[in-house]
Amino acid sequence: MDLVFFQEQPDDFQNETGKIISGQIPEWLNQGVFLKNGPGLFHAGKTELNHFFDGYSKIQKFEFKPEGKIAYSSKFVETEAYVKAMRNKRPYFSEFGTSVRPRNPFFRVLSFFHPFILGYSDNCNIAAVDFNNSIYVVGESLRLYKMDPSAHLFLPKTFQEPLDLSKSDKCQDFIGTCAHWQVDRSDIPGAKMRDEPDQQTPDLKMYGLAIYKKIGLTSAFEKAKQTIYYLDKDDKPKILTEIPMATHRYVNYNHSFSVTPNFIVFIRQPIAADMLRMIRMTIFGSKRGFANCLTIQKDLKPTIIVICKTSGKILAKIETKETLFTLHHVNCYEEIPNKVIVLDCVCFTSLYALNMFFRDTLKTYSPSDSVLNARCKRFVVNLKNASDNEREQISGTNISTADVEFPCINDMFYGKEYSYMWCLCRPSDEESRKKVQSYAIGRIDVKKTDNNLVYWYEEGSWPSEPCFVPRNLSPSLKYDKNRLECDGVVLATIHCNTGLSYLLICDAENMTSVARVTWPNVSPGLLVGIHSMFLFVNPERQEEKRRATLEKTDTITSVIE
Repeated sequence: MDLVFFQEQPDDFQNETGKIISGQIPEWLNQGVFLKNGPGLFHAGKTELNHFFDGYSKIQKFEFKPEGKIAYSSKFVETEAYVKAMRNKRPYFSEFGTSVRPRNPFFRVLSFFHPFILGYSDNCNIAAVDFNNSIYVVGESLRLYKMDPSAHLFLPKTFQEPLDLSKSDKCQDFIGTCAHWQVDRSDIPGAKMRDEPDQQTPDLKMYGLAIYKKIGLTSAFEKAKQTIYYLDKDDKPKILTEIPMATHRYVNYNHSFSVTPNFIVFIRQPIAADMLRMIRMTIFGSKRGFANCLTIQKDLKPTIIVICKTSGKILAKIETKETLFTLHHVNCYEEIPNKVIVLDCVCFTSLYALNMFFRDTLKTYSPSDSVLNARCKRFVVNLKNASDNEREQISGTNISTADVEFPCINDMFYGKEYSYMWCLCRPSDEESRKKVQSYAIGRIDVKKTDNNLVYWYEEGSWPSEPCFVPRNLSPSLKYDKNRLECDGVVLATIHCNTGLSYLLICDAENMTSVARVTWPNVSPGLLVGIHSMFLFVNPERQEEKRRATLEKTDTITSVIE
């Protein structure tokens, strides 16, 4: 299995023309760009990185052109971590699953007491965010690398000067950030609180979630905080609110959160970095990095926290009855008349979802082993009687019995009531389990409880995260508000056991193959990537179409009577 996930693509490519294996590429995808971000190199010199999430960031770009052609380009993001690793022929910073000791004797001694004495890695190998007509390449570091989606990857200024949050006065005490930023494009008024009736949510913001901890003698015994902040159009970070961690010893970990027209919703979860374990790991020289410090606090129930976007006030803290943690939220929306928030997310019960991606674990993994055991759950938060005292408890209900991860939806429905999600999945019925030995690409009808899964799968294939592309965003087609929510295609790169890699284009409704394109000179590196996105090269036109679907709605007013 390590041969599947730890494939490297050490070379950069520019405008390699793809070869169609089967089918025909839909014409309405012309002028589109499919971007994938993820680890593309798992060693520096003779040193191998331990974990799949440690690989150095590489951007892959699939540019859809007329006459059914797709040009492929790829380039490493020249982060400080990547540049110094290539120059020194060894990893310079510690990564998620790889711990590094400095060569300098003085700093090497200090590293036994401070694992990040050289600083934090800025390896941005997880996702990309479309904001303010630019693409922000992100990870869990304090640096965001900015690029023009319409430019060639090999232009001198493809990646602009990184946005470094640690250089901001308000954010200089951030330790790390959440990997999934959320862009709020809604022009809907924010929640009107009793003491601030005229405030409204600004038109365009990009929200983030960070771990905040002041360094100094006076703050040594203070709890770390989870901080909600945002960037405005001028890339100026501003802190909205801060929520203390549950305990001093543990620093709770978050990978994603949700934004609705009125609220920000995240889960303070039991998965956390154990500070005592980190000290022991540092002293005794563990090579497994930050991942080795993560644990699940069995005595801590996950807490859903609801925050007003306009005031930063915490409106509700509600515990879940079961112990779980989540990496990816699917969607979150408001039911106005009932003053209810509906949160859908993929939930795990153990750390296997992270630990299985260590190199030594994947070497012994086979499809017959335990799978991730992840379920998409729905939590319904009633704001009528909710408060921030964490007394109320709720249970999540399974949206599907399938094993799922890497969910996506029609982006036009983000923050709104929706019907469909696409994901990597393994069906739950015994007959399908025997057939689907790796993972399939599935479409789940979230409004049904039975027989709600349709999927694409071929034996010996390993698909990457699916990306849904709505037909209504195409600049070559007239916008039609009556188009179905699932009218479009799903894109994913596929690796086969035979060594072949290709880009799969599926019909998003029935999950049948529309076209397959490969690049013989590039394979098998097409598996590179954790998260992906699609946009048309005219971002103003795309934003115009996106806004056309955001119908004006009422707001949840007087949440606190």
